[in-house]
Amino acid sequence: MNKIYLFLLLMFFFPLVACSLKMDSMSEILSTEYSEQNIVPDGAENYYCDENKQFFLKYVDEDTGLWLIYPKRQLKLVLIDNKNLYSNGVTTVIKEANSVLVKDDSGILYNNCIEKKEN
Repeated sequence: MNKIYLFLLLMFFFPLVACSLKMDSMSEILSTEYSEQNIVPDGAENYYCDENKQFFLKYVDEDTGLWLIYPKRQLKLVLIDNKNLYSNGVTTVIKEANSVLVKDDSGILYNNCIEKKEN
């Protein structure tokens, strides 16, 4: 008798719990409307490079360091004695007059990178 009572009790409470969950309506799931989102992290500069590559730079620590933000990961680099050279020992960002260059031990990763200003 105890197992039957427990079974009936569970059968009664499961629908109550399911009804209390917030579910998206079918119209929201199948909606074709979209809103464009800004993918630039707050305070970061957007750079476009050769071969349709893109990354972001965000300066930190009073411009003595920066975050190099790739599409799938981030690296923190520090200012080396030159004002235009940031590195973490493996990856290096070189700021030239009109562009930015990113390289590591394997060679040049991003070349001819130009900052894209937001409108």
